[in-house]
Amino acid sequence: RTTNRGGGSVPALWWCRQEAARMTANAEVMFAAQKWIEAIIQREFESGKSFAGNLKDGVMLCELINAIKPGSVAKIYKGPMAMRQIENISLFLRGCQNLGMPKDDCFAAKDLVDEVNMANVLGCLEGLGGLCQANNIPVPPFGKNKYAKQNKRVWTEEQLQRQKERDCGTMLTLGSYGTQERIEAQRGGITFGNEY
Repeated sequence: RTTNRGGGSVPALWWCRQEAARMTANAEVMFAAQKWIEAIIQREFESGKSFAGNLKDGVMLCELINAIKPGSVAKIYKGPMAMRQIENISLFLRGCQNLGMPKDDCFAAKDLVDEVNMANVLGCLEGLGGLCQANNIPVPPFGKNKYAKQNKRVWTEEQLQRQKERDCGTMLTLGSYGTQERIEAQRGGITFGNEY
């Protein structure tokens, strides 16, 4: 059930506010991604085109992956042919995967070409920035490093023995410690003031 306050239903107003916040966040990430790409490839975006418009032909993306890992894309296709542009985007995505990005973190070429799901494109670029951080690639930081390296821990025998002595099992095997303590106390004749 919705209530009508101030000319709009509450869920509709909430959704509009959420959508506005998401769009603002995407615009901020888009701006940061643009600056990151420009810093790496040392070339500015064309001012008359949108973020997606600059990346749509795949040329800047191929230059980006080549700057991060030289030789990732052997031939960059330039020109207006849509199939060649999609090929460039696919070569960029393959370069990301060769760098260690899971396929699920990559966007579909259609997302960028049709400008239908720019959040996936931005997520992939943020992931690429995180991969660069995780692999210590000397580029400006960008994105979230969700590809952390394994942090293997080595324990001494003394530490392992101390842990075994402290370990009293799980709640599944032993029950709640407080419950066990109360049961033992009640068996000894101590009450907690709840007898009737």
